[in-house]
Amino acid sequence: MCEMAGIVDDEDYLPNKHHHRWGIKLWMLCDAVTNYCLAFFVYQGAKRTEDKDAIQKYGLAHTVVMKLLKMGNYICKGYHVFMDNFFMSVPLAEDLYKLSTYVTGTIRRNRKFLPQAFQNKFEVGEKKYFRKGPILAAAFREKKSQRLPVLLLSTHSKAEDTQSVRVRHGKQKHVIKPSIVQSYNNFMGGVDASDAMLYSYLDERRTVKYWKKIAFNIFSRMILNSYIIYKQNLSAGCNAMSRLDYTIKIVDALSKEWLEEKNCAVGILGTNNDENVTKLIRKLSAKKEKDCCVCSKRTKNGPVKRRRSRTVCVKCEKGLHGECFPQHKCSK
Repeated sequence: MCEMAGIVDDEDYLPNKHHHRWGIKLWMLCDAVTNYCLAFFVYQGAKRTEDKDAIQKYGLAHTVVMKLLKMGNYICKGYHVFMDNFFMSVPLAEDLYKLSTYVTGTIRRNRKFLPQAFQNKFEVGEKKYFRKGPILAAAFREKKSQRLPVLLLSTHSKAEDTQSVRVRHGKQKHVIKPSIVQSYNNFMGGVDASDAMLYSYLDERRTVKYWKKIAFNIFSRMILNSYIIYKQNLSAGCNAMSRLDYTIKIVDALSKEWLEEKNCAVGILGTNNDENVTKLIRKLSAKKEKDCCVCSKRTKNGPVKRRRSRTVCVKCEKGLHGECFPQHKCSK
């Protein structure tokens, strides 16, 4: 089971979605059961994307769905994709069915090729089914506060009802609704759940450089995906560590590796003399850097491989990383 949806940005601002108005949009494909992020890409605008011809021919939603499924090679595998009404259309459902991919999702009332009866007024509890080949269209008005019926399409559902229990104010009520609605409610929400899990531990910083927000978002999703895999592969009877502890262990391991490289010169100097590396190198002022005199490769015509350092030798004032200090031969 897979499910897809998008994160809103400034070009498609939807107030009822409660997203930041000037955010970055990520088109995502997530597993509907585990919330594992299967594929995603950054939306760059319908007029600025390399898929401009496909968008003009099929539309943005159709192009996004196809691109996400092709990214992970999920087409022609018999997967069932759940999506909201931004993506769903009759042509998309037909094209995916031809590619052995099933689909279920809500659809907007103004989409083409929908039955004219869907525009009529529905009574509370009324439902209607229409079928065209493999596509089942259903309309259902569940309660009085719902002015218009919900419209759904599916290529993997039957025109049958199912009974569910709804709890309200501590009282249980048995509700009979179309099975297509029940299926949609059960498996739609993988993207929202993935985002909720992500942002519960996402430590963002304000920045005018959007590439930083994207980069740190990708890092966070990598950690979240690895945690989901860790829980899925946990042996029976073993207690899974919390996601906070899991993230802390990753940070500790990475910081330990980095500190060992950075402070490797401390142990070497400690065996030769009592001076500390911090006394032999100093940090430059903010945003200033110099080429490291050890690890930067140079030729007569200039540097070939530049590695910048924010620290310098206190004696010769040459750029120098802490881990490069043991190889440094000071000219003074």
